[in-house]
Amino acid sequence: VQREHVLVQLRLFLKRRRYSLLMVRSSSFHIRKSKATSMSVLMKERFLHWLFRDIIVVLIRTCFYVTDSQQHKNKLFYFRQPVWRAIREQETSKFLGKLFHPVRL
Repeated sequence: VQREHVLVQLRLFLKRRRYSLLMVRSSSFHIRKSKATSMSVLMKERFLHWLFRDIIVVLIRTCFYVTDSQQHKNKLFYFRQPVWRAIREQETSKFLGKLFHPVRL
């Protein structure tokens, strides 16, 4: 039951608009209290906070470029870094090709 709850929290976190420490701090990673002492619950919450802040956010920033789209109602799109680099370079060259023309000397 705890595992499913953590996975739900992870999915909700990944669907959010931006990844920042502010969002991690304001996020609620509350563990369901089931016969656990308050210290145990506190330790679990601190662990999840650390996991999201120092592991998951860093992995996402390192491996992916995350962008949203107005036409898809702010849905997040995850692009691996090499894929995003290829898309960016292709679109930049198209844009610059339309904007600038070669000059003959």
